[in-house]
Amino acid sequence: MSKKLKLQAERNFFKLVQVLAQITHSIDAYQPLVDLSNRYHPIFEGNIRITQIEIQTETQLIEHQQLQIIQKLSFLKHLVPHQSFIIALLYIDRACQQNKTFLLNSQNVIRIAFACILIASKFIEEETKQENNILTSRGNLSNRMIIKSMRQIVFEKDELQKLEIQVLILIDFKAYVSKQEYDQYQKKLNQLFIKNNTTNKNQSQGEILASIPHQVDNGSE
Repeated sequence: MSKKLKLQAERNFFKLVQVLAQITHSIDAYQPLVDLSNRYHPIFEGNIRITQIEIQTETQLIEHQQLQIIQKLSFLKHLVPHQSFIIALLYIDRACQQNKTFLLNSQNVIRIAFACILIASKFIEEETKQENNILTSRGNLSNRMIIKSMRQIVFEKDELQKLEIQVLILIDFKAYVSKQEYDQYQKKLNQLFIKNNTTNKNQSQGEILASIPHQVDNGSE
């Protein structure tokens, strides 16, 4: 992988981490919502989760959640196409919009992220084969190797496939992302992080995701 692709992978990965950490922080404060989501979507709850510790400040808590996500997902940074991290967020966005009981929290976010990143990587590989221009230079391992790496590190046999299927059900099997939609989503993410440098980070899942376009209709935001 070239230095340019590695840098883009680092940037997109960190965007994923920041968004996931902010959302889980906002939802974890409401235990009844966490329990509700996990009751409706138990497949995502498991031993791969963010550990909870007592921290004095909100900023420290968000940073702790970011670190936990980084530790569990960082091995994927240079395994999958860098676009996978942005498309994974878009899938999570779609799932949240279509399923009001689907809420990210510290107990499910890692497994959801794994599944969404893998689906995104598979989508990119297929689009690359069809020369759809979402990915002009892959520079990564095949999805077969990615899946093998995931299974060796965190998942039991067939577990990852079940998570993928559940995510696809949540997004109504709408895994396609156009280049235009990807670019506009990326732009909105950049604007979100600029805004968050000067505003309160204690936003709800809805507020964070509302800052990003849920769907792109006729090329408009």
